[in-house]
Amino acid sequence: MDLVLFGLRPFQNSPDRSGIAARSLAQIQGTFKVPCILAQAAAIRTDSGPFHCDEGMNLSLLKKQQEFIKIIIMKKILLFVLCVVAVQNLAAQLADFTFEDVEGNSHHLYEYLENDKLVVLEFFFTDCGFCANFAPTLDGIYEETGLNQEDVIVLSMEVQNATSEEIIDWKETTNSAVPVCGGDGPWNYWADNVYPILQGNFEQIIVLAPSGDSHEMVFSGTRLGLNGTVQDLRDAIAANRAGTTNTAIGEVGNFEWSVAPNPAHQQVILEIETLDNSSPLSVNLYDLTGNLVLSRLVEQSQVNLSLEGLAVGNYVVELVQEGKRERKVVVVW
Repeated sequence: MDLVLFGLRPFQNSPDRSGIAARSLAQIQGTFKVPCILAQAAAIRTDSGPFHCDEGMNLSLLKKQQEFIKIIIMKKILLFVLCVVAVQNLAAQLADFTFEDVEGNSHHLYEYLENDKLVVLEFFFTDCGFCANFAPTLDGIYEETGLNQEDVIVLSMEVQNATSEEIIDWKETTNSAVPVCGGDGPWNYWADNVYPILQGNFEQIIVLAPSGDSHEMVFSGTRLGLNGTVQDLRDAIAANRAGTTNTAIGEVGNFEWSVAPNPAHQQVILEIETLDNSSPLSVNLYDLTGNLVLSRLVEQSQVNLSLEGLAVGNYVVELVQEGKRERKVVVVW
């Protein structure tokens, strides 16, 4: 019988080949001793190999060692819980940042959002083939939305600590005009805020839309070109640009409403501030291929929509009343 103590493992798909500040139990244990009689009864080992045994160890010391093992296990359970909480917090808010691009221009995330800008963030690294292949697509979106001079901001972050010279060479090779920020700041920001939700598959895209005094994530995806979701990205941008809440044929309604949390997991809650019961109001949920997932009448200002059984991806929530409609994109993870 083997009793195995598992240490934290480096993230396998991280652009940093050494992992993200992960430390295995073997790195902190040193030489850990247990009595030979116990070692013979149950081979106790760590990721790095068996513990050494010492005939002279007493029961009191063994108990201390057992308590130490319990502490290590509890720390790992706590770390797992904190990771879950981090993902849930990320669903509500993405942290602010102020970074300079390689041309020396400053980019302040919350300032963009406070000025009603839709923000498209790409995370990549210079040795990534998928990222290089996606560069022309992102450049096309950058040009189509006004070169960051209108209501959409497109910004890339290099997350492998490439030098400014390496990033500039990459931009020239890919013929990319999209502003790129690099260095420790973007790397740490990605590791702390983006990795928990998108993991390590590149390229990565997040779209943030202003929402009152806050913001919401209206799109997230990886390897868009490979996964055939580039159109989903374009749809999310079109649906959430300033003053563009209607993506369907018909008049725009005067609904004041919100969708939260976004991204959402098991359910999403609609809060409708200007509920008018003089005529039927319905809510519809579509996937981005146009298939109707669910539909129901709205009778109260708060509507809970179950997302159980839905695949991870982007969906459209629609309010319809007397031919007038409004839509919002919700990300299901």
